[in-house]
Amino acid sequence: NKNKLIVATIITLIPIIFLGGSTGLLLFGVGVTLTMFLVILSTRSFGGITGDVLGATNELTRLTSLLIFVSI
Repeated sequence: NKNKLIVATIITLIPIIFLGGSTGLLLFGVGVTLTMFLVILSTRSFGGITGDVLGATNELTRLTSLLIFVSI
C-alpha cells in the first residue's frame, strides 16, 4: 500500500534528519537505492523475493552503510 509506505518513510526520515543530518540522509538514500536494485534483480532472476533475498539485502545494506559511514 503506497499510503503506508509514505507514512513509514516520513516516520523514518524524521529521526534521521534530526540525529543523523546529512550523513544519515546519505546512508538512508544509499540503503533504499541498494534495496530497490536488489528487489528488481531478484524479481527478474527468481520471479520474486524469497527469505534468502531478504537476508542478503539486509546484510548488503548493512555492510554498505557501514563502509560509507567509516569512509566519511
